[in-house]
Amino acid sequence: MDFGHCAHPEDMTALQSLFDEIVARRQSFASLEIRVRHKLGEWRRIRFNFSPLFDEKGKSMCCPLGRDVTDLKRLEEQLIQRKN
Repeated sequence: MDFGHCAHPEDMTALQSLFDEIVARRQSFASLEIRVRHKLGEWRRIRFNFSPLFDEKGKSMCCPLGRDVTDLKRLEEQLIQRKN
């Protein structure tokens, strides 16, 4: 798992577990939101979709596709605070 070094330590267990499930073919698709350290040092919330890829020999790999949802999460929190 190449991007694991950027993931927040508290998110590593869930990330590794999901990665292992995809590679072992026990799941064919999954989503997970984790914190990833940005190159400028701040933590960003990234929602990853994971799906397996197979090479010509049938070996499975995991293909994560991520979207930064940090700003969306902040807006959601602001809306919740305004309602209270």
